[in-house]
Amino acid sequence: MKRQNGFFWVCLAGTVLLAIGVVFLPRYFSRSLDMRSIGQVEVTGRDGFSFLEAGSNDVPGAARAFQYLEKSGENPMLITSMEEPSQIDRELAEKVYYEASVISDWGMVPWLQIEQGYQEVYDGKIPLYMDWSEHVKFARYYSLTYESPENPNKKEMMNLWYLRFSDNENFDYYFIVNAITCQIYYAEIYNLYSEDMIRSIYAENAYTDRTKYVTELHTRETELGYMFMDACVNYYEAYGSEYISQAGLSTLNKKMGIVILYFPGAEEPDTNQHVYIEIKVNEEPHLGAYRGFSIGFQDLAGWVRSLQEQF
Repeated sequence: MKRQNGFFWVCLAGTVLLAIGVVFLPRYFSRSLDMRSIGQVEVTGRDGFSFLEAGSNDVPGAARAFQYLEKSGENPMLITSMEEPSQIDRELAEKVYYEASVISDWGMVPWLQIEQGYQEVYDGKIPLYMDWSEHVKFARYYSLTYESPENPNKKEMMNLWYLRFSDNENFDYYFIVNAITCQIYYAEIYNLYSEDMIRSIYAENAYTDRTKYVTELHTRETELGYMFMDACVNYYEAYGSEYISQAGLSTLNKKMGIVILYFPGAEEPDTNQHVYIEIKVNEEPHLGAYRGFSIGFQDLAGWVRSLQEQF
């Protein structure tokens, strides 16, 4: 009997010690390791891990990001989509309105203002224009992550807003803008002015001589193209440019032209960084009435067109 009692107490003591060890021994071991590491620093080279940084938000940096879209076949990640106008920040809509007004005044896109009538003044009438920034339809926020040219282990990130403004009758405007600066990277414009501009370019009925028509058509397209080029230089603050018309490049794929903008090299100032911006006539009537223009960074435009097919 005494032997059985002794065996019981030995087992009980062993069980208690085992439980204490299971609970407290890992904590003690971890604490001892932490105490050994206090005051010590370990250095790992950047080539030993990958890291993410914000992009530069400059124009050549944006062009590199859009080129990555084309090469990788990836799409930016949709972070949030606001389809209810009341949810969309008024300040964002006003900033895009301002940027769009700038590129319109310089001639990069057709005139954007929509007349709502006239106001009587002492010496005549002045037109009244709609504040089309109040007619925002949606705002979608995207994040684009792309490889850095500086370091294979570094990725850069740029965030974009994609917005639509429309009254469903007189105008329909789409914009891709930088989420920080609101600089416009893509615009698609449909209104009476875009329709009139396209009619003036392709006014075939005014000519009976086909050769004369083709010559005049090329002249009008080129004049519009050079106006577009000058506007791009001013807006994106490039130091040089070149315009390639549809007649000058057979692979434009129905684009009216491409502007090449030149910027100083990031690493070597004596070298050039090239940014390609396209202008395209959209022949399909929008809102049942108007044809339009799309302008934007060449590698971004394809993504926007595929994006519109998804919604």
